[in-house]
Amino acid sequence: MELIDSKLWFTKEGAIIGERIAEGWEQTEYYRIDEDDADYIKKTVQYKEN
Repeated sequence: MELIDSKLWFTKEGAIIGERIAEGWEQTEYYRIDEDDADYIKKTVQYKEN
């Protein structure tokens, strides 16, 4: 069982979250989050920039 199926892209302004809302990725809802929230996610998942 999956809780959610999503992808995350970090940007200079924060991040974009793509959440799959159907069987495939053809139907995806996108959300922007600000830099503070993106930094929180980076810290939580121990994100390392290249």
